[in-house]
Amino acid sequence: MESLRASIARWLREISLRNTPSAGVDEELRKSLRVACANARMQRVRAEQLVVDLKRLWATIPSEPSALSDDKMSLLVSACIDEYYAQAME
Repeated sequence: MESLRASIARWLREISLRNTPSAGVDEELRKSLRVACANARMQRVRAEQLVVDLKRLWATIPSEPSALSDDKMSLLVSACIDEYYAQAME
């Protein structure tokens, strides 16, 4: 999860630097999400619990309050769910 935390923090910094608040989740963050989802599935962690864990992780990322917006959290949660179920279909 530490790798995922670092990827989220990097993604937030890049969005802030580019001033692109509607930017989607980039490939580097998706790769970290894939690893987290694969680990969760191997441990039989349900998607719902993974989302709860992701939200807890989100709360630990030091950032400007505007960087931790609900829109960005929604993008992240959607990407996590997409990755979780994409792997389930393989």
